[in-house]
Amino acid sequence: MSINVSTLKTELFSSVYTQPIYSAATTARDVSRLAFLLNTVSAVEASNTCTVGTVDALAMQQCVVVAEYLTLTNQQRDLWNALVTTATQGLSISNTLIRAQVLGIWSAGLSSTRSNLAAIQTRPCTRAEALSGEGAVADENNIYVALTQ
Repeated sequence: MSINVSTLKTELFSSVYTQPIYSAATTARDVSRLAFLLNTVSAVEASNTCTVGTVDALAMQQCVVVAEYLTLTNQQRDLWNALVTTATQGLSISNTLIRAQVLGIWSAGLSSTRSNLAAIQTRPCTRAEALSGEGAVADENNIYVALTQ
């Protein structure tokens, strides 16, 4: 997904990031440097996170605390196993029905697994993704257009 040019122009010329991060590259019209800055996860700006739409089954299974899994009923285990084993292309955790099923399995009393699963719903992201959503990319052409409009 490509970033919206209008959003990109606002980001380059008037966001809080403009002065410290983008100003030299924007002044020089260095589209390669700006592409790098916008499309790299930054340790400087840790608040840039995006909501993950799909998670692979392995990541979900790694969230499970064995002691909590052992306390599940057979029906809960069957549902969990069905979710994890059928998620060959990942599990759409943004789907409200799937989320309800997962919450139904890992009730409030199973807090460690539930907390672990909640933590994988977001991830650090690039500035482009923070502006336009998961998978967004600020390509050099869009940056050039934003700089010259």
